[in-house]
Amino acid sequence: MSSLSEIGTSYASQIARNALDTSATSGLRTDYKNSSDTELLEACKRFEEYFIEQIFKGAQKTIMRDESEESGSSSTLRSYWEDNLAQEIASQATATQSIGLAQQMFEQMKRNQGMTIEEVDAKRAADKKAADEGSTEKAAEV
Repeated sequence: MSSLSEIGTSYASQIARNALDTSATSGLRTDYKNSSDTELLEACKRFEEYFIEQIFKGAQKTIMRDESEESGSSSTLRSYWEDNLAQEIASQATATQSIGLAQQMFEQMKRNQGMTIEEVDAKRAADKKAADEGSTEKAAEV
């Protein structure tokens, strides 16, 4: 029984962390005009991940369940796994760029800063080349 209470405690802690993260960033207005492309793209990816997670959580709410036979601890356990599943799906979808929302947002933000798509692509290719060369140099040092 202690394992169920540990899971419940872990779940409650995760919910509290999520609430703190949301409240800490809800009023934050960051000016990304002077940020690097890496920082800007990372912010776009975080938004895409959050957006996808919210879509899956909304979809989960539409599932009809017979909760009359479900005890409090099993309900907590199910909620814990459903939240983790939504987070993992969102994380994987963003990592594999299966939706591409982050990339579209990034390109739009760069256009808003006066860059053309060609300039964005050229800068991304240069950044990728620099990163690849950096990882090659580190591998050669080892």
